[in-house]
Amino acid sequence: MKLKKIAFGTYGLGKFYKAKEMIKKALETGYRIFDTAENYDNGLMEKALGEALKETSIPRKELFIMTKVSPNHLRYEDVINSAIESIKRLDTYVDLYYIHIPNPDIPLKETFKAFEDLKKKKLIRFFGVSNFSLEMLKEAYSIVKLFAVQEEFNLIYQHTKPILNFTNTNKILFFAYRPLYGGLLAKEKYRKLLESYAKKYNKTPTQIAIRWILEHNAIPIVKTTKIEHLKDDFDVFWKMNKEDVNALTKIFEKITPEE
Repeated sequence: MKLKKIAFGTYGLGKFYKAKEMIKKALETGYRIFDTAENYDNGLMEKALGEALKETSIPRKELFIMTKVSPNHLRYEDVINSAIESIKRLDTYVDLYYIHIPNPDIPLKETFKAFEDLKKKKLIRFFGVSNFSLEMLKEAYSIVKLFAVQEEFNLIYQHTKPILNFTNTNKILFFAYRPLYGGLLAKEKYRKLLESYAKKYNKTPTQIAIRWILEHNAIPIVKTTKIEHLKDDFDVFWKMNKEDVNALTKIFEKITPEE
């Protein structure tokens, strides 16, 4: 099975039923990769995702579900218990299980031992890390073979590019959250910088910003609470010239964002 390289994120989707309906609409639009976490509204987003999955006719094998364990649950037994609770809320196994945020007080080896045991029991399929510095990522990679990394990465926030270079070199998937820098890239000041490229490719400025991420061999995790944006964010599977990708990189890396 080959998945479209774009994910739908569940952070901040609102109340339970609104979140569930947005996830169902995302499924209808074509999204097949979904990202959540145990601490998103105290597990409520996992539950909303689980309920939405129950109400779809899309076979489970065509979906890829990602969730995360909180930094205060990284001891061996806590990881096992957290995973079991996440699986109960999702009502399905987890394709990709992350350390959400590192905890310097808990050895990575202990956490990864739990991950490996969960994988042996077929409760999770793969595991990775999120919000790690390059140094921490290298430490993790020296202990286990990571499947994926999740970091913030977008036109405005390019500081994680060294991590992206490391993942590309070592064939680790890179998932990029906040592809529009929390919606800032959709505001007029930044849209204007993208408009000439949008006209060239007959796309929207938002699509240009998301496509730029894909051109770096990263998988964007988009999130919207507006149904009309779902299709727009998904229509990013076309090619952008390398020259344009590089030009956009240079334009935005000089910008200090203003909220």
